[in-house]
Amino acid sequence: MTHTKTFLCLSVAGLLLAAMADSASALTKIYGRGSSAGRQLVGSTPSSNTFCLSSPTPKAYINSAVLTTVVDGNTVQDFSGIAQVTWVCNVTYSIPGLGITITNEPAQIFYHSQESQNGWTVLTGQYGDPTTIDAIDPANPGTACDDSPGVEHTVIAANSGQVSYFAYGGCTVTPAFATANYGASDVRSTSFNQQGPLGTFAPPGGVPIDVSNISDESAAILPFGLFVSQNVRKRNADGTVGGPLTNLTRRQIKAILGREVRDWSAFGYGVTTDDTYTAFDPNSGITLCRRIAGSGTLATLSVTLYPELPSVDGAANGPGGKVIYRGSSSSLATDCFNETATGQSRRDIGYLNAETILTRPHTRVTIEGVDANLPNDPGFVPTAGQDRDFDRKTNIACGRYDYWDEWRITRKTSGEGSNENNMIRALADNIANHVELAIPSGAFWPRLADMKVTKSSGDATPLNWIKSGGVVPAHPECTRG
Repeated sequence: MTHTKTFLCLSVAGLLLAAMADSASALTKIYGRGSSAGRQLVGSTPSSNTFCLSSPTPKAYINSAVLTTVVDGNTVQDFSGIAQVTWVCNVTYSIPGLGITITNEPAQIFYHSQESQNGWTVLTGQYGDPTTIDAIDPANPGTACDDSPGVEHTVIAANSGQVSYFAYGGCTVTPAFATANYGASDVRSTSFNQQGPLGTFAPPGGVPIDVSNISDESAAILPFGLFVSQNVRKRNADGTVGGPLTNLTRRQIKAILGREVRDWSAFGYGVTTDDTYTAFDPNSGITLCRRIAGSGTLATLSVTLYPELPSVDGAANGPGGKVIYRGSSSSLATDCFNETATGQSRRDIGYLNAETILTRPHTRVTIEGVDANLPNDPGFVPTAGQDRDFDRKTNIACGRYDYWDEWRITRKTSGEGSNENNMIRALADNIANHVELAIPSGAFWPRLADMKVTKSSGDATPLNWIKSGGVVPAHPECTRG
């Protein structure tokens, strides 16, 4: 009998130890889909040293080749061309105001970059939109990015704000891998009210997006820009080729987007025959690189600048010019700017997130003389707790440049308090506090905390100064520029 008691005690102890082990190794998985403009943030910010722990070494799996770039003297990964990313790491994070504490929790963070409208509807399936994500399974990522011994990966070294991690490229994407439990969007759900191409609407049928079971929170300020081919050049009085177009007024932008003006000659410009910029093409029609309705970049354009006049894809737009629709995601849109086969990219204008780097020569033009980003001021010293790149973002933060919106993360209200929703909220909070990391978008996207203005009506302009007790505070930081 004594033996039996001892056996039972040992059995109970074993079960308790097993349960504790399971609890300690509980894995939290979050599956997201939506905004393509935000893939740099979702791709990069888990590597912040206040989110993913350095041990075990975090891993990032992506569907394309691993690309690196140098930012502030640090070699970092460039996530601008990815469609899928999966992070595997242990997370420690807390949000005291929400009572969220995550300690050494194994996590897998999945993101499928597509379009902003789906950042809302992926949680509901409205309009027949998918509720699943295509993703890279870290347990079966494909032989091209297998992390078994002997297979190469890229080591992204730690810097002042990020942990060291392993990056794997060319990984296999599994369609409809899992049901999404978070989304990401460039705009509020009410900002979708566009058409393009002709007959394609967002939201479909004019039926508003149902957000009755969705919570969302702003994570960062996303600036956009207008990009014009450097082949669009000033026609000098003697007919010779001058410098590239670098600025547009609001009236000119309205005329171009509304197709009132379809030829660069209306503004005194022509289109050069090649990249030597020595001779003009006899045709100087404007090619419009556009996004399909559902794009957050298009929605922001509509509410902050001017709505486009919808057209059919491929419609003529002045001599040699066209209207070209290239999908609702950033990666598809850049194809219009980078193509070389037809020569349309020599005469184009379009809109992308401001930090975009194109392979064909383009200029991010100023709007009424104001740029989305300022040159770095080597003498700038941030105040305590301020974004180290705040000096470069003052045109946005101080209300001089208004083609921007609040990038937000969405989640289901039914999951509040779960490990998954806590991890989603931690990811959003981490992004909000670390957009200034040494990443390609770090010098462009302001933190919410550093903004001195707010949108006065939803996503639209005009802008209002952030007030305290009804009094507009002094903002000496805004004197630059």
